[in-house]
Amino acid sequence: MLFDLAVKQRTLMTACGGNHTLILNQENDVYAFGDNTHGQLGLSDTESHHIPHRIYFFQEKVVTWIQAGTNHSGCLTVEGYVYTWG
Repeated sequence: MLFDLAVKQRTLMTACGGNHTLILNQENDVYAFGDNTHGQLGLSDTESHHIPHRIYFFQEKVVTWIQAGTNHSGCLTVEGYVYTWG
């Protein structure tokens, strides 16, 4: 089934974890959706989300890489900082 992911800019990268997905778009916004039992979406809750939600923590950062594991997520910024959560 195809559906609108609510990410309006061009997608540069996707990362699929155990039951969640991260999206990096051309505006350097990071979105997450799926299972959030362990906080792997990087949102301020542990509820699952079935449509992408922007991770506002990265609003002022330039993300160059995203990665998703079974119950965790991570990203790399242009400055060389690595962030992980979940």
